[in-house]
Amino acid sequence: MTGKVYHLTDRNEFKQFLLTNKNFIIKFTATWCGPCKTAKPIIDNYFNQSKQYLDMIIVDVDEGRDLSSYFKVKSIPTMHSFINGEMVESLIGSNKNEILHFFKSTLKKINTNVQRTVSF
Repeated sequence: MTGKVYHLTDRNEFKQFLLTNKNFIIKFTATWCGPCKTAKPIIDNYFNQSKQYLDMIIVDVDEGRDLSSYFKVKSIPTMHSFINGEMVESLIGSNKNEILHFFKSTLKKINTNVQRTVSF
């Protein structure tokens, strides 16, 4: 079942997650991050419209230093999308148009017909 939100903190949890979950977004964020706060409602809106196709992992970089290090996160917000267990898209920043492109491109890579069923 897709559309779930997970909170992971270390690379071993992620590796276990990857064994059974193939289509998802991983978002690196922090409670104190201004751009993360700006991006959150935009990301949540697009994710809510994509729930039938994707899950989301949220990593607070303060709590998830191991996983952030594993992904070499240097700036937040950072997002990566995985389709069939492979990373296919990445985004750093909170620009609304770039977030929209990230979601559209991710969904298109799942299936070209998927993009037509989502209304953003």
